Amino acid sequence: MVVALAVFSVLMLVFVACGIGFGEEPAETELLKEITIEGPVISGQAITMRLDYAQQYPTKVEIKCDLLAGNDLPTATPAATETVWPPLLRMTPEPTLPKIPRVRPTPKNKVLEIFGTTLQPHQGGGPTTTATPELGSLERRFVAPEPGDYVVWCYTPLDQNNAIFQELTVLPE
Repeated sequence: MVVALAVFSVLMLVFVACGIGFGEEPAETELLKEITIEGPVISGQAITMRLDYAQQYPTKVEIKCDLLAGNDLPTATPAATETVWPPLLRMTPEPTLPKIPRVRPTPKNKVLEIFGTTLQPHQGGGPTTTATPELGSLERRFVAPEPGDYVVWCYTPLDQNNAIFQELTVLPE
């Protein structure tokens, strides 16, 4: 029992040292912080969307936000199988499935381009660990499409991994 506990402790230290995390995928990026959509969204009525950002780069940054069809909703992460500890004492240990990150939306089913804009360079910008970001927000209004499930997807075209999204359900009138 003591040997198994020691092996488990060493494995946990290895995971921490390698930078392996066990938390949720972050909902924000270094640049894009949050998408906010106010009130109930009803088909044919105006929607107000706000994108909060933190510009810290010494260069201009292009940002786009699109409204995508509902079949681009993120895929749920499957549940992992339970592993019985200590696995060293079992003849055939049960594997634990790796965490599968959410699938990022793709623009193939774009319903509407909400906006495209360019943030000005941060005057004191530099590496993300040294620059104090300039906080800001962009607000746009657009008309809600027909009822259904959608995704508001905001991203930087030069690096689409720098993206955040917010699910949106449009209700009938």
